[in-house]
Amino acid sequence: MLSTAPPVHVDSDNFFVRAAAQGYEKGFGKKVMLAREGASIPVVATFQEVLKVPVVLMGLGLSTDRIHSPNESFCLDNFYGGIIGAAHTYQLFAQ
Repeated sequence: MLSTAPPVHVDSDNFFVRAAAQGYEKGFGKKVMLAREGASIPVVATFQEVLKVPVVLMGLGLSTDRIHSPNESFCLDNFYGGIIGAAHTYQLFAQ
């Protein structure tokens, strides 16, 4: 057994996901693709349960990043686009 964390489903039709999609579209200059992905971040279910708000997870990596391997990489364009996208997203959340 690798994990006992409960699964989390975030409905893509909510204010926070729509705002994040708009913010990251501004950050990257491209339409955001919503994808259902699996991951092991156990605290996400707790956040959603305790805070009673949807959790928004933004994946910025590429399939070529070789995540968790000895030669893992991360594209700097995605790093900077993610920063700009996050700034726009927080601004939209505040409105």
